[in-house]
Amino acid sequence: PSRGGVFLTDSILRHQFHSHLVFPNLSVISLTNLRGVIDGFMDNLEDKFPYLRELRLVPEYGHTIGFSDTAAEGLGRHLSARRSIERLEIGKATITDDAFQLMSGDTEAVHANEDSPPSSGSITELIMSCVNGYTADGFAAFIGSRAMVAASLERIEITNSESFDDTCLEAMLATVSRAVDPTSKCNLSLFANPQLTGSGFSALRHKAAASNGLDSIRSIDLFGCINLTDSGLSCVCHLPNLSDLCVVCTSVSTLCCEGLQYHFELMGKSLAVAL
Repeated sequence: PSRGGVFLTDSILRHQFHSHLVFPNLSVISLTNLRGVIDGFMDNLEDKFPYLRELRLVPEYGHTIGFSDTAAEGLGRHLSARRSIERLEIGKATITDDAFQLMSGDTEAVHANEDSPPSSGSITELIMSCVNGYTADGFAAFIGSRAMVAASLERIEITNSESFDDTCLEAMLATVSRAVDPTSKCNLSLFANPQLTGSGFSALRHKAAASNGLDSIRSIDLFGCINLTDSGLSCVCHLPNLSDLCVVCTSVSTLCCEGLQYHFELMGKSLAVAL
């Protein structure tokens, strides 16, 4: 990690990894206080760090990561070829649809209505804070790619994004539905996304009767989603194992929350709602 006022720039990273050296035993990289672009580092990701498990990229306060096509393609190559990254965290960044497409590492997206289980994918934790610049098309290409879909998804955190909307939410739920580990417990943190109304949850009405990854969802945090509606949120009643729901600082009514709690009681479940 870069600490104590030492700022890593792309020129430093490019020089650092310009040799033939490979770091096969390095499994965690946490780069904070980043400035400028990270092309040189990301372009060498696959070759230099073949067994990387965790990657954290966070810019210096007040700065935005320059997530260019070169950086996106470098990450996409690693996700597709190595399939080792389990935890990916990206701080404040601008990621376009084209960049998300390159990050997916392939052009064949996984759809929720496919019968076969995912044959690849390693990411179990995806964290994106203050990431903007994309539309639902780009986000869906990444979240639904074979590089992304894993057998077990434990945490997805998409926060403070002006770009994350209900179509993105629907694509994300399609990916979660592909997780086939029946013992997994998935937590969704979607707080402070102003474009979210909750209508993306309507896809839950059509989820297959057979057990799937959606049954693994245990908690949903929608704190500060100021445009969340009762009708959008009501569809979470189709998640049988949901136990915690946070709708603090939203416009969701107490009546809606009481109705959800009553519905879960009828199923023999309890739902804790922070209102």
